[in-house]
Amino acid sequence: MANNNEHTFCKDLTRREFLKYGVYGGLATGLSSGLWVSGCRKQSRDGRPNVVVILIDTLRPDYLSFYGHKKVTAKFLAEISKQSLIFTRAFAPSSWTAPSTASLFTSRYPHRHGVVEGFFAHRSYVEQLRDKGEAKITLNSIPKAIPTLPEIFRSIGYETFGVSANINVSSEMGFDRGFDRFELISQATADEIYMWVKKYERKIKNARPYFLYLHPNDVHKPYHKREPYFEDQDNARDYLRASYISEIGYVDEYIERIYELLKPVDNMIFLVISDHGEEFWEHGGTGHDAKLYRELTQVLMLLHAPFLKFKPGHIEVNVSLIDVLPTLVEMVDGGGVQNAEGVSLRPLLKGDASAKALEDKLLNRVLFAHRIEDAITSPERYWGEDNPELQHWAAIYRNWNLIEHWDSRKELFDHKTDLVEQNDVFSKHPELTSRLHTELQNFKKQGLRKNAERTSTNLDENLLKTLKSLGYVE
Repeated sequence: MANNNEHTFCKDLTRREFLKYGVYGGLATGLSSGLWVSGCRKQSRDGRPNVVVILIDTLRPDYLSFYGHKKVTAKFLAEISKQSLIFTRAFAPSSWTAPSTASLFTSRYPHRHGVVEGFFAHRSYVEQLRDKGEAKITLNSIPKAIPTLPEIFRSIGYETFGVSANINVSSEMGFDRGFDRFELISQATADEIYMWVKKYERKIKNARPYFLYLHPNDVHKPYHKREPYFEDQDNARDYLRASYISEIGYVDEYIERIYELLKPVDNMIFLVISDHGEEFWEHGGTGHDAKLYRELTQVLMLLHAPFLKFKPGHIEVNVSLIDVLPTLVEMVDGGGVQNAEGVSLRPLLKGDASAKALEDKLLNRVLFAHRIEDAITSPERYWGEDNPELQHWAAIYRNWNLIEHWDSRKELFDHKTDLVEQNDVFSKHPELTSRLHTELQNFKKQGLRKNAERTSTNLDENLLKTLKSLGYVE
């Protein structure tokens, strides 16, 4: 019989969760419509690690010293990187926050979970607001049939906390599901995120174990000059980059404070990631428009858990944000996640034969990315119809990035010789491009998710002002 310091996975599941995850009589069976955590066993409530996931919105990793930047732009992250696993080729499944974060939460690609865009004030919405004084933005939300990362953690006995500063990670699109406490503090600064954690510090620490998700938005436009991290520049382009870099230093300062606040618990998994990158004129613009070049799809992924005593270092094989959910679940629960499109990266911590086998598997895996075209003005232009001309796709294989643009143009880049993707070699590698094109077409044949769950929210002047400041108004 379990004592007061233990909990039983099966006993803690509600009847609804039993049905959702297919757990019955000590065995786990998968339901085809969703994910489930295999394994149904007694676990120590105090023995499992706490999990902190911090997603820094819009942070491109090559602006960090431990990814090759010439300056130390994030002093704290650079320091803990020495005791961490750094995934040097981690990629996002989209170059936009809502689809990418939904993939993180579900281990599914955007066209499979259905959240292919977020808050975006299309021209027709703005016209409605001006003509009628009101308008409704229609959004897709994460389908209830797909369990999310916090839902799964709560089902296995974790108390779950989350706070987001980005309007695209909100209850409207289902990101609050599974959290015991979740708040959207739109455009909150990193210090406000820190104060939120400090406010609930006692509750979080008393949870034993807890899952904490933090989504700071400081590195997103508009960039501010953050002292003492800002270095003045003579020209406009360098000034913009310097402002961006100063935001990195600023958010890093408060990540350190959050880490120190939670540090007394020594069995903490500390994962720092980003949802997409940012362009600085590599391909004709700035920000994160509808493109799938490397500066937008490569993301930060730093896994810090010294108590596990794994060998720190850099992992060079390609991984994706869709791998995070199965990785964390296996790390804390020992079981697997069925129907996930990602894989658990936990064997890479061991450095044994299982790690080599997984590296070989990852080496031969093709990753995908998806983004709809911003330039179409009708909010109903995309959903419910297979319109390949309105979509961008990418197939990432080893050192190659094949991009299929919305206008049917195709480009291929070799990251071994051209990391900034300035030299299109599509015509020089017909066999490779043919193979990757076939892989991409087979992937697309899975189809778009039909009958997406929809939600709507009122567009008013305040929301419009927020969207304009973030660049989400067309």
